[in-house]
Amino acid sequence: MKDHAIRVFIFALVLLCMPAIAEVYKVVDENGNVTYTDQPPDSDSVPVELPGLSIISPQQAPVGRRTAEQASEEGEPEVTSIRDLRRSYRDFAIVSPQQDESLWGTDNTATIAWDTQYQLQAGMSVIVYLDGKAQPATNSPVSVFTELDRGEHKVRAELFDNKNRKVATSPTVTFYIKQQSINFPANRNNPNNPSNSGGNPGGN
Repeated sequence: MKDHAIRVFIFALVLLCMPAIAEVYKVVDENGNVTYTDQPPDSDSVPVELPGLSIISPQQAPVGRRTAEQASEEGEPEVTSIRDLRRSYRDFAIVSPQQDESLWGTDNTATIAWDTQYQLQAGMSVIVYLDGKAQPATNSPVSVFTELDRGEHKVRAELFDNKNRKVATSPTVTFYIKQQSINFPANRNNPNNPSNSGGNPGGN
């Protein structure tokens, strides 16, 4: 009996979903079983009145948090949570020079460059540390250092937001300034370099 009642209930729900123009008739057999049909069992049958359907409007899906890049492109407020900023700029790193790279023939000059997947937000700044000495804050991705001593140098950089909160610190990169010996034939400072005499080794 319970299963029968469930079937009747389900069928009734199906009927409720039928188009409004369809008429529904209730039929009770000799055993008391109730069924519903859209065909009148006889000419005296009267369609049953069905309750109106309750219509529930779907809710708008919640908008997820935008990344720094998406917010910038779509003109939305940028991410301000320090946790979100650190997640967005976690790839902040020195990209030039490479780790353990030797710089030859640069006149004791090194070009330091950093990079990250997202553009810096307004007010962000970077401080580059060369051999432990902090340089002036900048938002330029490239810094040029001149008159460096030959040998080993270390560089790292720190990224700050517009509230001066530290967002990221790059790994330290070690590089070397190399200089060719003055006796090396191709060195332009070598007095015996043919190019210093206009291509005439004898000077005549």
